[in-house]
Amino acid sequence: MLPYTVIKEANPPGVSGTATGVVNFLNFTFSALLGPVFAWALTAVSGGAAPMTLEHYQTAFQPLLLRRRRWRSF
Repeated sequence: MLPYTVIKEANPPGVSGTATGVVNFLNFTFSALLGPVFAWALTAVSGGAAPMTLEHYQTAFQPLLLRRRRWRSF
C-alpha cells in the first residue's frame, strides 16, 4: 500500500485520484498479463510433467532473482 501513499503525496490534490487509478490499473494489468507467461515458463521447464517438483520451480523462476554484485573499494 506504500506506492499509493507515495503517489497521492507526489501529485497535486486535484489529480491524486487519477494517479492512484493509474497505479491500480498498472498493477492489475501486469498481474493479468504475467500470470500466463510464468505458467508457460514453468510448463516449458518441466516438459509438461504433471507433478512439478521443486527443481522445476527453481529452474523456471531463477531469472526473476536479481543478484547484485557488491563492489568493495579498499
